[in-house]
Amino acid sequence: MPKLDRQRRNAAIREQFNGRNAAGMGYQKGSSIGFWGRVGYGRKSNWRDSTPTGRGITFILVIGDLMLRRADMAHQELSPEQDFHAWALNAAQRARAGLLTPQELEQVAEELEDMAKSERRELKNRLAILLAHLLKWQYQPKERSYSWEGTINGQRSDLQELLEENPSLKPDLPDYLEKAYKRGIQKAVEETNMSKKAFPSTFKETGWTLEQVLAEDCFPD
Repeated sequence: MPKLDRQRRNAAIREQFNGRNAAGMGYQKGSSIGFWGRVGYGRKSNWRDSTPTGRGITFILVIGDLMLRRADMAHQELSPEQDFHAWALNAAQRARAGLLTPQELEQVAEELEDMAKSERRELKNRLAILLAHLLKWQYQPKERSYSWEGTINGQRSDLQELLEENPSLKPDLPDYLEKAYKRGIQKAVEETNMSKKAFPSTFKETGWTLEQVLAEDCFPD
Protein backbone atom coordinates (compact mmCIF):
# COMPACT_ATOMS: atom_id res chain seq x y z
CA MET A 1 0.00 0.00 0.00
CA PRO A 2 1.36 3.46 -0.83
CA LYS A 3 2.71 5.33 2.18
CA LEU A 4 0.37 8.28 1.67
CA ASP A 5 -2.73 6.03 1.66
CA ARG A 6 -1.62 4.36 4.88
CA GLN A 7 -1.07 7.72 6.55
CA ARG A 8 -4.53 8.87 5.53
CA ARG A 9 -6.11 5.69 6.79
CA ASN A 10 -4.34 5.86 10.14
CA ALA A 11 -5.29 9.51 10.51
CA ALA A 12 -8.95 8.64 9.90
CA ILE A 13 -8.82 5.87 12.49
CA ARG A 14 -7.19 8.16 15.05
CA GLU A 15 -9.88 10.75 14.47
CA GLN A 16 -12.56 8.10 14.87
CA PHE A 17 -11.30 6.63 18.14
CA ASN A 18 -9.56 9.52 19.93
CA GLY A 19 -11.53 11.14 22.70
CA ARG A 20 -13.86 8.18 23.29
CA ASN A 21 -12.94 7.70 26.95
CA ALA A 22 -16.32 9.12 27.94
CA ALA A 23 -18.02 6.47 25.86
CA GLY A 24 -16.23 3.73 27.74
CA MET A 25 -13.70 2.91 25.05
CA GLY A 26 -10.72 3.52 27.32
CA TYR A 27 -8.85 5.98 25.09
CA GLN A 28 -7.69 9.41 26.14
CA LYS A 29 -7.41 12.41 23.83
CA GLY A 30 -4.16 12.36 21.93
CA SER A 31 -3.25 8.73 22.57
CA SER A 32 -1.69 6.91 19.65
CA ILE A 33 -3.73 4.02 18.25
CA GLY A 34 -2.44 3.90 14.70
CA PHE A 35 -1.95 0.46 13.14
CA TRP A 36 1.79 0.82 13.61
CA GLY A 37 1.53 3.31 16.50
CA ARG A 38 3.04 2.97 19.93
CA VAL A 39 1.93 -0.56 20.68
CA GLY A 40 5.13 -2.58 21.00
CA TYR A 41 7.86 -1.98 18.36
CA GLY A 42 10.22 -0.40 20.96
CA ARG A 43 8.30 2.85 21.54
CA LYS A 44 6.74 4.22 24.71
CA SER A 45 3.22 2.91 24.97
CA ASN A 46 0.14 3.50 27.10
CA TRP A 47 -0.88 -0.12 26.41
CA ARG A 48 -0.68 -1.14 30.07
CA ASP A 49 -2.62 1.92 31.20
CA SER A 50 -5.52 1.54 28.78
CA THR A 51 -8.67 -0.42 29.55
CA PRO A 52 -9.11 -4.04 28.38
CA THR A 53 -11.52 -2.83 25.71
CA GLY A 54 -9.00 -0.33 24.45
CA ARG A 55 -6.20 -2.89 24.39
CA GLY A 56 -8.37 -5.32 22.44
CA ILE A 57 -9.33 -2.80 19.79
CA THR A 58 -5.74 -1.65 19.37
CA PHE A 59 -4.57 -5.24 19.02
CA ILE A 60 -7.21 -5.91 16.36
CA LEU A 61 -6.13 -2.83 14.43
CA VAL A 62 -2.49 -3.90 14.55
CA ILE A 63 -3.30 -7.40 13.30
CA GLY A 64 -5.59 -5.95 10.62
CA ASP A 65 -2.83 -3.76 9.26
CA LEU A 66 -0.42 -6.69 9.27
CA MET A 67 -2.83 -8.74 7.18
CA LEU A 68 -3.33 -5.90 4.71
CA ARG A 69 0.43 -5.36 4.42
CA ARG A 70 0.89 -9.04 3.66
CA ALA A 71 -1.90 -8.85 1.06
CA ASP A 72 -0.24 -5.80 -0.52
CA MET A 73 3.08 -7.66 -0.74
CA ALA A 74 1.45 -10.80 -2.13
CA HIS A 75 -0.66 -9.16 -4.83
CA GLN A 76 2.40 -7.55 -6.36
CA GLU A 77 3.74 -11.03 -7.14
CA LEU A 78 0.51 -12.64 -8.38
CA SER A 79 -1.35 -12.71 -11.67
CA PRO A 80 -4.30 -14.86 -12.85
CA GLU A 81 -2.03 -16.54 -15.39
CA GLN A 82 0.55 -17.60 -12.79
CA ASP A 83 -1.74 -18.95 -10.07
CA PHE A 84 -5.44 -18.26 -10.50
CA HIS A 85 -6.47 -19.80 -7.17
CA ALA A 86 -4.02 -17.72 -5.13
CA TRP A 87 -4.76 -14.61 -7.18
CA ALA A 88 -8.52 -14.99 -6.70
CA LEU A 89 -8.23 -15.40 -2.92
CA ASN A 90 -5.92 -12.40 -2.67
CA ALA A 91 -8.16 -10.27 -4.90
CA ALA A 92 -11.18 -11.17 -2.77
CA GLN A 93 -9.34 -10.10 0.39
CA ARG A 94 -8.23 -6.84 -1.17
CA ALA A 95 -11.70 -6.19 -2.58
CA ARG A 96 -13.28 -6.52 0.87
CA ALA A 97 -10.69 -4.07 2.20
CA GLY A 98 -11.34 -1.63 -0.67
CA LEU A 99 -7.77 -1.85 -1.89
CA LEU A 100 -8.18 -2.92 -5.52
CA THR A 101 -6.56 -0.65 -8.09
CA PRO A 102 -8.36 0.23 -11.36
CA GLN A 103 -6.15 -2.28 -13.16
CA GLU A 104 -7.05 -5.00 -10.66
CA LEU A 105 -10.74 -4.18 -10.96
CA GLU A 106 -10.49 -4.68 -14.71
CA GLN A 107 -8.73 -8.01 -14.15
CA VAL A 108 -11.47 -9.12 -11.78
CA ALA A 109 -14.15 -8.11 -14.31
CA GLU A 110 -12.40 -10.07 -17.08
CA GLU A 111 -12.06 -13.16 -14.90
CA LEU A 112 -15.75 -13.02 -13.94
CA GLU A 113 -16.69 -12.81 -17.62
CA ASP A 114 -14.46 -15.80 -18.35
CA MET A 115 -16.14 -17.73 -15.54
CA ALA A 116 -19.55 -17.01 -17.09
CA LYS A 117 -18.26 -18.22 -20.46
CA SER A 118 -16.94 -21.41 -18.88
CA GLU A 119 -20.43 -22.20 -17.56
CA ARG A 120 -21.83 -21.85 -21.09
CA ARG A 121 -19.04 -24.03 -22.49
CA GLU A 122 -19.74 -26.72 -19.92
CA LEU A 123 -23.44 -26.65 -20.80
CA LYS A 124 -22.75 -27.11 -24.52
CA ASN A 125 -20.11 -29.80 -23.90
CA ARG A 126 -22.44 -31.85 -21.72
CA LEU A 127 -25.30 -31.47 -24.19
CA ALA A 128 -23.03 -32.64 -27.02
CA ILE A 129 -21.97 -35.76 -25.08
CA LEU A 130 -25.58 -36.52 -24.14
CA LEU A 131 -26.85 -36.08 -27.70
CA ALA A 132 -24.04 -38.22 -29.13
CA HIS A 133 -24.98 -41.10 -26.82
CA LEU A 134 -28.68 -40.72 -27.59
CA LEU A 135 -27.86 -40.95 -31.30
CA LYS A 136 -25.72 -44.03 -30.68
CA TRP A 137 -28.54 -45.53 -28.59
CA GLN A 138 -31.07 -45.05 -31.37
CA TYR A 139 -28.97 -45.93 -34.41
CA GLN A 140 -26.89 -48.77 -32.95
CA PRO A 141 -29.48 -50.70 -30.90
CA LYS A 142 -27.41 -53.89 -30.89
CA GLU A 143 -24.54 -52.05 -29.18
CA ARG A 144 -26.57 -50.69 -26.29
CA SER A 145 -24.95 -51.21 -22.91
CA TYR A 146 -25.15 -50.25 -19.27
CA SER A 147 -22.16 -48.02 -19.91
CA TRP A 148 -24.08 -45.97 -22.47
CA GLU A 149 -27.09 -45.82 -20.17
CA GLY A 150 -24.87 -44.66 -17.30
CA THR A 151 -23.29 -41.93 -19.44
CA ILE A 152 -26.69 -40.67 -20.59
CA ASN A 153 -28.14 -40.54 -17.08
CA GLY A 154 -24.93 -39.06 -15.67
CA GLN A 155 -24.90 -36.22 -18.19
CA ARG A 156 -28.58 -35.54 -17.53
CA SER A 157 -27.93 -35.34 -13.80
CA ASP A 158 -24.97 -33.00 -14.27
CA LEU A 159 -26.95 -30.81 -16.68
CA GLN A 160 -29.82 -30.57 -14.21
CA GLU A 161 -27.43 -29.47 -11.47
CA LEU A 162 -25.72 -26.97 -13.78
CA LEU A 163 -29.07 -25.42 -14.75
CA GLU A 164 -30.22 -25.24 -11.14
CA GLU A 165 -27.04 -23.36 -10.22
CA ASN A 166 -27.27 -21.13 -13.32
CA PRO A 167 -30.99 -20.60 -14.13
CA SER A 168 -30.10 -17.69 -16.44
CA LEU A 169 -28.83 -20.30 -18.94
CA LYS A 170 -32.29 -21.87 -19.40
CA PRO A 171 -33.77 -19.30 -21.84
CA ASP A 172 -30.90 -19.94 -24.28
CA LEU A 173 -31.17 -23.74 -24.13
CA PRO A 174 -32.85 -24.15 -27.55
CA ASP A 175 -30.01 -22.23 -29.23
CA TYR A 176 -27.35 -24.16 -27.30
CA LEU A 177 -29.10 -27.40 -28.18
CA GLU A 178 -28.79 -26.85 -31.94
CA LYS A 179 -25.09 -25.99 -31.64
CA ALA A 180 -24.45 -28.92 -29.34
CA TYR A 181 -26.25 -31.28 -31.71
CA LYS A 182 -23.75 -30.57 -34.48
CA ARG A 183 -20.93 -31.51 -32.14
CA GLY A 184 -22.91 -34.51 -30.96
CA ILE A 185 -23.19 -35.81 -34.53
CA GLN A 186 -19.42 -35.53 -34.94
CA LYS A 187 -18.85 -37.44 -31.72
CA ALA A 188 -21.31 -40.14 -32.77
CA VAL A 189 -19.60 -40.50 -36.16
CA GLU A 190 -16.19 -40.85 -34.50
CA GLU A 191 -17.40 -43.46 -32.00
CA THR A 192 -19.59 -45.55 -34.32
CA ASN A 193 -17.73 -45.29 -37.65
CA MET A 194 -21.10 -44.57 -39.22
CA SER A 195 -21.58 -42.02 -41.97
CA LYS A 196 -22.65 -38.55 -40.96
CA LYS A 197 -25.53 -38.90 -43.41
CA ALA A 198 -26.93 -41.72 -41.28
CA PHE A 199 -27.99 -39.19 -38.66
CA PRO A 200 -30.52 -36.34 -38.90
CA SER A 201 -28.72 -33.17 -39.95
CA THR A 202 -30.44 -30.96 -37.37
CA PHE A 203 -31.85 -31.49 -33.91
CA LYS A 204 -35.33 -30.60 -35.17
CA GLU A 205 -35.20 -33.49 -37.64
CA THR A 206 -34.64 -36.00 -34.83
CA GLY A 207 -38.21 -35.52 -33.64
CA TRP A 208 -36.96 -35.25 -30.08
CA THR A 209 -37.96 -32.49 -27.67
CA LEU A 210 -35.75 -30.70 -25.16
CA GLU A 211 -37.81 -32.19 -22.35
CA GLN A 212 -37.21 -35.72 -23.67
CA VAL A 213 -33.48 -35.11 -23.99
CA LEU A 214 -33.21 -33.99 -20.37
CA ALA A 215 -35.76 -36.37 -18.84
CA GLU A 216 -34.40 -39.13 -16.63
CA ASP A 217 -34.77 -42.67 -18.00
CA CYS A 218 -36.15 -41.43 -21.34
CA PHE A 219 -34.50 -43.19 -24.27
CA PRO A 220 -35.23 -43.08 -28.02
CA ASP A 221 -36.49 -46.27 -29.66
